[in-house]
Amino acid sequence: MAVTTYEAPQLEYIEGENKLANLYFTQDTEVNAFSSYDIERSINGTHFQKVNELPFYFVANDEQFDEVMTYVDSLPDNDNVYYYRVVGRSSFNTLSEPSEVLEVQGVPERMKMNLKISNHEINEQLDIYWIDLEESYDDSLQGFNVYRSVKNAGPYEKVNGDLIAAHERSYRDMDPLKTGYYKIEAVDLYGHEYESYEVLVQAEDEEPPAVPDGLEGHFTSSNALELHWVSNTESDLEGYRVFVANAKNDQFVEATKYPLKESHYVYYFDGSFSMDSLYVSLVSLDKRENHSQKSTPIGFARPDAIPPADPNLFKVMPTPEGIEIGWSFSSSDDVAWHKLQRRYSSGGSWDDVLTINPEDEDQYEEEGTTMGATNWIDTTELEQRSYDYRMVAMDDSYNISSSKLKYVTPYSDMAEGDVTDFELELEELNFAPNTDYEVLLSNLEKEGYETSQLRSTPSSDYALQLKWKYPMNSTVQDFQILRAVTGNTMQVYKTLTPAQALGYVNAEVEITGAVGTIDLFYTDNALEKGKRYVYQILVRHVDGSTSKRSVSLNKKVPVN
Repeated sequence: MAVTTYEAPQLEYIEGENKLANLYFTQDTEVNAFSSYDIERSINGTHFQKVNELPFYFVANDEQFDEVMTYVDSLPDNDNVYYYRVVGRSSFNTLSEPSEVLEVQGVPERMKMNLKISNHEINEQLDIYWIDLEESYDDSLQGFNVYRSVKNAGPYEKVNGDLIAAHERSYRDMDPLKTGYYKIEAVDLYGHEYESYEVLVQAEDEEPPAVPDGLEGHFTSSNALELHWVSNTESDLEGYRVFVANAKNDQFVEATKYPLKESHYVYYFDGSFSMDSLYVSLVSLDKRENHSQKSTPIGFARPDAIPPADPNLFKVMPTPEGIEIGWSFSSSDDVAWHKLQRRYSSGGSWDDVLTINPEDEDQYEEEGTTMGATNWIDTTELEQRSYDYRMVAMDDSYNISSSKLKYVTPYSDMAEGDVTDFELELEELNFAPNTDYEVLLSNLEKEGYETSQLRSTPSSDYALQLKWKYPMNSTVQDFQILRAVTGNTMQVYKTLTPAQALGYVNAEVEITGAVGTIDLFYTDNALEKGKRYVYQILVRHVDGSTSKRSVSLNKKVPVN
């Protein structure tokens, strides 16, 4: 009869705690399907006794066979060494060979130790003391370590080589930091470590750190200056402060609220403030607040983010010779060029029509900037459609500004018909007091109220009456009123149907044939006092032809 044998479980390792032993063992359950385990302990490594009263079961994961099993056993004491082994038991109550024997000893709990640095003395060397620690700890300790760091939060480095003897209560650092943080560590016989709180140690120091050097910078935007410099090498360096001014001889103002730990800084400023340069100076300081002298101020030319003043395109007029264009150049003194540009009014990209460099501006200048002034004539053969024009200016820093857009339709030789007897009259409009308001004021006076300051005199406003004559027939499509304030370009202001020009605002008029030259009119009351208005009349026909423009008439609206 064949007898099944089982490989022994593998006792991997044991950890000792305070009167506890933690056993870790494994078994390949694909080969040996143990249903339970026996844990055995010995005081001498020879005679073992089972310590688990009940079978120790372990449920394996179906997808993982090499499971780590853990068993915790209570130790009688921490003074003796104990030996352990594990035996597997099958479902048929067959025992495996015992595992390898491992030993363990209990580890007492951490001591209650108040470890702290009691005092220190520093000159060329540093002596630190922890004299408050009782001598009764000496037999329980392996020794001490001393750690130091330039920062409170670390990282800390060990200063001593070998452990300082357990009976010692001081240590001498032969090459101490000028400013540093120190702490003590005690190590007991069982490997427990005990740390003191860190203590700041500073040598007597009135010597400031070196003046920062190697300052460089560049503008990353219209309101940001990025600075870099060479890092100082002092071990007790606290940081840097940055000072700025708008001129080399101006008063420098600190830009940093706190000392900078790194040797770089981005200074943000008001981008709308007009200045040519920024000057920067640096100061370093140590942990004793010793400040270096200010570094030599370095100037950084500020990029020009302000576009040039807008050119003024005040005239775009169709003539038989071409489009007469009038403008005044940008008044800025850093303009690199002006460009006259054109595009379809319906949209699309701009085409450069004319480029004018500063040295050529005098070839295009005209005296004055009245509506009659013409700087240049665009003689390009254009389609009979609406075009937009603008004048743009670019400065040395590639900032661009533009005039307002002006639109125009090229001159057409299909003009027929003349607008005659064009007149322009100023009318004063008087407004009588409101009678209901007067009744209200009278009732208030009867009740004893003073109303003299509430009363008002009749006010007046103005309107401009346009009158003209034109041969009316069935080919007339509409009348265009062109208007401009003196100094600006003439533009279409209103378009009137024949009925509206005859005075029939809410009626339709059908003209089936020639009715002769008739009187037409329009009243403009959208006026501003103190301004002069210029008008022309243009008649459009259904076949696309137009009349000739009327003469120009102008009137100034009184201020009072």
